Amino acid sequence: MAKLVDHLESRLGRIQNGWTRDPQGEEVPFQVVECRGGGQLEGSTSFATLGLSQHALRLRTSGREVRIELMMTTHTAQAPGRMPQGVQFVGRSLLREHAAILRGDTSALPGPLADGSVLSHLYAMVPGYFDPDFETVTVEDGSNVIIVWLVPIGAREARFIAEAGWPRFEEHLVKADPDLLDLFRAEMDLGPAS
Repeated sequence: MAKLVDHLESRLGRIQNGWTRDPQGEEVPFQVVECRGGGQLEGSTSFATLGLSQHALRLRTSGREVRIELMMTTHTAQAPGRMPQGVQFVGRSLLREHAAILRGDTSALPGPLADGSVLSHLYAMVPGYFDPDFETVTVEDGSNVIIVWLVPIGAREARFIAEAGWPRFEEHLVKADPDLLDLFRAEMDLGPAS
């Protein structure tokens, strides 16, 4: 797992903390680690799964199995919010379904990621704020691990994705250029889905 740890720390910063239990004290079959300091995004804190990739997950589109790790990033001043729980929530649902998350998928969380935030869903995309080599890593056993960036979004944005598709949503992301690390950002004005 050393290659995976090095891969994460070189972009997200040093591992400072970790969780193996959920807020109710139940054991989770992977770890969530908090990374900050020395990463590629100054003033950011990230939360990533470590060990989720030990489970092969099926792609809905082809049935092929892949290995993934999830990550989320916010401004350090806003961390942790409910980000560790959000990463755990998505990771556990993937293991329950034995299905990989795909680019453009959304996950509804039990509530917002922070008090006062309207962002209550997570959107899966490539880790665009980081260098292209961050997207995958080959680990010790020769497996390729895909890094999936979970971006906090609001309920209206999730509905837009469901109705109009993720490519249209990402067009809006490019145009509006919202701060995707801000847990308190307002939802984008997306207009009608059709």
